[in-house]
Amino acid sequence: VIGKIKKLRQKYKSVKDQKNKSGNSANPKKEWKFFQEIDKFMYTKHNINPPSLIDTSADSVETEHENVDDNF
Repeated sequence: VIGKIKKLRQKYKSVKDQKNKSGNSANPKKEWKFFQEIDKFMYTKHNINPPSLIDTSADSVETEHENVDDNF
């Protein structure tokens, strides 16, 4: 798996460098079909938006301990 990732990164870098050379940005023959997806993954800042948040305040912890004591 590590070897595959390494080769994928090398291919991405090679294509990226080739695209950055002047005059090569519009050459469809050298287009790599995974370039857009990997470029998006590598250079997009992913925001994390969890569906819910848990409050870990002291009041909640005390309430849990009180409930445990009541069960004995």
